Amino acid sequence: MRHQSSSGAGRRGRGGVAAAALMGMILAGGTVASPAWADQSQADGSATTRMSASQPQPLLGYDFSALAPGAKEAENTVSGSSFGPARILDADGRPTGAVKTDDALLFDGTTYVKLPDDILSGRANATVSIRVRNDSFNASGPWTYLWSLGGTGQQAVGSWTVSTHTSLYTSITSKANGQGETYLPASKNLPDDRFSTLTATIDGKNNMVRLYINGLQVAEGKATVNPAAFGDHRHNVIGQSRYPGIDDALFHGAVQSFAVYPQALDADQIVATLPSEDLGDLIDQQATSLAVPAAVDGDFNLPVSTSVASVRWNSSAPGTVSVNAATGRAHVVPGKRDVPVTLTARLQANRASRSSLKAKAIQQDYRLVVRGTSKDGQNAYSRVSVHDPSVVKAGGRYYVFGSHRAWARSTDLKHWEPFTNNLSRDYQRILDPIWKAWPKQSSNPDVTGNMWAPEVYYNATMKKWCMYLSLNGGGFPFQKSVIVLLTADDIEGDWSLVGPVVYSGFQESNVAATDVPKVLGPNADLSRYASLTDTGINAIDACVKDDGQGGLWMSFGSWFGGIWMIRLDPRTGLRDYSTTYPTQANQSDAYYGHKLAGGFGNSGEGTALVHQGDWWYLMLSYGGLGQTGGYQMREFRSRSITGPYLDQNGKPAVYGRAMNDLDANRGLRIDSTFAQPGQDQVLTSQGGNALLVDDDRVFNVYHTRFVRAEGNLEEHQVRVKQMVQTSDGWLVMTPFEYRNPVGRVSASQVVGDYQVVVHDPVHYYAGSGLSSPAIYRSASVSLLAGGRLGGQVQGSWTATAGGLTIKVDSADPGTLLHGVYRARLGRQLDEQGHPVVFFSGLGGDVFTDAGADVSKAAGAVAIWGSRPLTDDDGNHATVPAADPTPAPADRSGKEGKAGRLPLTGSALSAPVAAASAALVLGLGALVFTAIRRARG
Repeated sequence: MRHQSSSGAGRRGRGGVAAAALMGMILAGGTVASPAWADQSQADGSATTRMSASQPQPLLGYDFSALAPGAKEAENTVSGSSFGPARILDADGRPTGAVKTDDALLFDGTTYVKLPDDILSGRANATVSIRVRNDSFNASGPWTYLWSLGGTGQQAVGSWTVSTHTSLYTSITSKANGQGETYLPASKNLPDDRFSTLTATIDGKNNMVRLYINGLQVAEGKATVNPAAFGDHRHNVIGQSRYPGIDDALFHGAVQSFAVYPQALDADQIVATLPSEDLGDLIDQQATSLAVPAAVDGDFNLPVSTSVASVRWNSSAPGTVSVNAATGRAHVVPGKRDVPVTLTARLQANRASRSSLKAKAIQQDYRLVVRGTSKDGQNAYSRVSVHDPSVVKAGGRYYVFGSHRAWARSTDLKHWEPFTNNLSRDYQRILDPIWKAWPKQSSNPDVTGNMWAPEVYYNATMKKWCMYLSLNGGGFPFQKSVIVLLTADDIEGDWSLVGPVVYSGFQESNVAATDVPKVLGPNADLSRYASLTDTGINAIDACVKDDGQGGLWMSFGSWFGGIWMIRLDPRTGLRDYSTTYPTQANQSDAYYGHKLAGGFGNSGEGTALVHQGDWWYLMLSYGGLGQTGGYQMREFRSRSITGPYLDQNGKPAVYGRAMNDLDANRGLRIDSTFAQPGQDQVLTSQGGNALLVDDDRVFNVYHTRFVRAEGNLEEHQVRVKQMVQTSDGWLVMTPFEYRNPVGRVSASQVVGDYQVVVHDPVHYYAGSGLSSPAIYRSASVSLLAGGRLGGQVQGSWTATAGGLTIKVDSADPGTLLHGVYRARLGRQLDEQGHPVVFFSGLGGDVFTDAGADVSKAAGAVAIWGSRPLTDDDGNHATVPAADPTPAPADRSGKEGKAGRLPLTGSALSAPVAAASAALVLGLGALVFTAIRRARG
């Protein structure tokens, strides 16, 4: 029900997370990749076509790598072509000399290339191929275009263009200024550190448009027109805008070649046009994106070929998984417990576009989990579907309240049962007055699907249970919603409407129906609320907290203008009108109060706040809530409930510009989509979380969807996990769903082979089921006696009372591990009922991109690891001395008081460890209060 990114489907997925040895391509000849249609072997340096008889000939082709510096034209090197040269022009359209860089024509923002007229005149089918190196300039600032064919955008004549501005896309229209255009985003952009072949095709039979990078398809969509419908064909350019004469910039980068074909080339024909380097990249890409499930419980199929290579498979455990080389059928022999297995794919090129290509085999590892036959955990839970749960404890029971009147209760946080109250049965009568007074619109007339995200809080001053319910009206550009207060004497009802707390979507024509004039005064300037990238918000997703100093606060907001906070009057539960706020851009607003996070239209909603020691923690959900929307929980913290909130790398929760925050390490991602031994199912789109403290234990309660390619893709259920606190004061989750309280770990139990999960902040599940490359497949990390690391990483580790420090010096590709990590140790049951030792923490230096509005980040992310406890776990382990390196200053701070984890104490020396198997690496309890959140 929430706003979702329209570009989510095109988000990039992580390639196969593999411990691979990519052996690369051995290339004959020089370093310059000449185009496949140009034979430069002649002594006089002239070029002619050398395409095979079965390969289509281009209409025209320009080899800029052979262009002399200072040349003002590039000859068409396609034999027999009627098209003339391409002219190099400056920004004012005057001839200028070529500037070369890396054997390519430089585009530095001062030049572009004018191509001949009428290239696609009367043609419904076409392929455009360009070998280009992108530049970071094109990702921001003024709009740039890579190429445009047809007429100018200002005329109603039509054009086809490709741009790398912000992200790679192509668009085509037969009208003016983009009217009626087909806009087609790609799943990834062109790299700016190397040359790549970008190919765009259009098939006039069905107007299907496709984009390929080095032969790998990255976009596909159906257009409404093709070039034959264009009314003009005189604006054919490389590097100039499709809208010349306005404020767009010229393209920045370098181009080695450009060609246009009169057909829509198929995938095989495109491969045949690739130079050797790009064919090698294609095989690499295919090696990391083979369809291999992340978890299996029976036989399955593996690919034995790609479009350009044959594939053979080897298994690290042939007794568990064996593969038929001819058919790719994998036979599975499961054991009682889950077993990690590595399958190694060996790819050998079976075709090449150049006779000079000689390719060694490329190997790629795929980790998967073979599910065990043990059913010990199958009766441990009773499931319910409650979207965006708010959680409280009352009368010895736990209660969750979610969107769409979904309520449930439990005595143990594991077995849940639905229940009803008067809101379930009589909601229309109860809410009718406020629904009709504000959110109801002709486009959204029914309150039934618009009761979102109830926050339930016990107000001791009022001696009432308070429910802060979001009534969503939606609309654009005004999100006409309201958060209302209902109260009850008993947690199970009956509930009575008190009144509105905060509004959104108001404008001059209707503001009198709200409390805005009471807060801002009459005739206030409302212009900032009209923009969803300024202070226009959606008033949903309340979170109510007592600051411990007599103040009661409510945070709220979703996407758009960000997350805000106002003070409430504890005597009424409504807004405290005596508290005022200055209007300061991106900091505070007279009506919406303090700005906590988000803004500029970026994703983020459903705040959960909790106080621990000297820190306030803010959690919110990024992305779209659907199965493939990338929904995920992120964490920030502050010394004050009103902020400012910073993440684990010291970056602010409030954004400074529009961007895709799913592509950035901004906020500590505390969960993700992964496959690990001991896990019941592969989960995705976890979010809408609430926090609960019970008996000095902290629990994260949230909804989750599931990785599957068929059936009910949007099914969701409640999950509960216990949280622990790291030595530098961050709250992190345990690896497995809550089944029993986290226990202590003896020194002898630390050494062993762990399966580690990295919570990748820049990739998410976007479909394809268990074969999705966005599923992180747990990596093997061994804590060896004596303090060294083994498995898929190399480095060292140390342990102190309650804590673990891991220093990864190097790791296999795809593990995403490098740098220093600090974690807590503990023991729990996995989701099959087996005991495991785990660690959970954060660190590393891999993910340094925190967004376009801030500088590079240190790169820290959340990780955890687990290993099974068996009867063989003894007391012979050697625990290395503590790492003397202190925690980074920007992540240190005081921790909670009651139930604190031990932060000091002697290192566990080898003699002590050997002498006492009873020495515990305590996983002390945490104290903090909480309730939270909601919707769906």
